[in-house]
Amino acid sequence: MSSRIEHLGVIDAIEGNCLHVAISQSSACAECKVAGHCNASESKDKIIDIITDSAAEYSIGESVKEIGRASCRE
Repeated sequence: MSSRIEHLGVIDAIEGNCLHVAISQSSACAECKVAGHCNASESKDKIIDIITDSAAEYSIGESVKEIGRASCRE
C-alpha cells in the first residue's frame, strides 16, 4: 500500500542541495491513515530535510509544500 502525504512548511535553512523545512502538524494528521508511519505525526513541530538539485532556486523563509509517499510492505 502506498499513500500520498502533504505538509505545508517554511524553508528554515539551505545547505548545498538540502532544504531544511519546518513543518507543523495540522489537525488533518489526526485523521490521516498513515499517521502511525509518518515521523511528522510524532510532534507538533519538526524540521525535515529535502534533497533536491534545484535547492538554489529557493529562499529561506519561503513557503513550500512537501509531498511524500508512505509505503507499507507486508
